[in-house]
Amino acid sequence: MGKIDFLLKAKTAKYLKYAQPIFYVAFLFLWFKDNFYSFKKINIHYLVPLIPLTVIILSRLFLNYRFRKIHLSFKINKSFLAIIALIVLVTAIRIPFLVYNYSLASQPDEGVSALMGKHIS
Repeated sequence: MGKIDFLLKAKTAKYLKYAQPIFYVAFLFLWFKDNFYSFKKINIHYLVPLIPLTVIILSRLFLNYRFRKIHLSFKINKSFLAIIALIVLVTAIRIPFLVYNYSLASQPDEGVSALMGKHIS
């Protein structure tokens, strides 16, 4: 019985591995479809592929954790320190723009057009 359960879970993991990119591409397409005039006619909400994608990711994590211990190794090297320094520098530069109310988007129309693009930064 144990071997059958393992084979069934391995087969399920294989299907989930191939279904995840399909749902991810569908989610990205539906998320950005409003930026293109020809795709605005599609009346499918972006949550339709996002919910199965979330279920697939969580189930894959559960299956991997159940069969294998996940070991995270944390090493501090020069590139890691450089990335942390860049993040701190960028955050320090952006804080005055966030605090001062006349920052980069000084007009309400500029903020609306920036949000409509739904760009992930």
